[in-house]
Amino acid sequence: MAENKALDITVQQLTAQRGPTKLQDIKSSPVHLRVKRGTGPDGPSIMQDFHLNIEEGNVVLDAIHKIQATEDPTLACRWNCKAGKCGRCSAGMNGVPPLLCMKRVATSPEG
Repeated sequence: MAENKALDITVQQLTAQRGPTKLQDIKSSPVHLRVKRGTGPDGPSIMQDFHLNIEEGNVVLDAIHKIQATEDPTLACRWNCKAGKCGRCSAGMNGVPPLLCMKRVATSPEG
């Protein structure tokens, strides 16, 4: 139940900032994300594939949160401000260390 409230708050905040948006006006596209995950403190890391639809303008952190909410609640990442100020969501992505809250999915290189 708490996860639903967090998602509802986000939708309300976005609506307040941009005004109401019709659902059919939101464009989405299929995305393939390959996430490197640890298997434990001493275990090897593995690559896990996720396929999902991402709305236009979403950042990589939004995609990670969508995976957490809809496919795999055990997926975790660190983040704090979602405004590109704290640096907590820095991650390696195709050999580059972007902030996940600032890197748009549409502009991310394939790798």
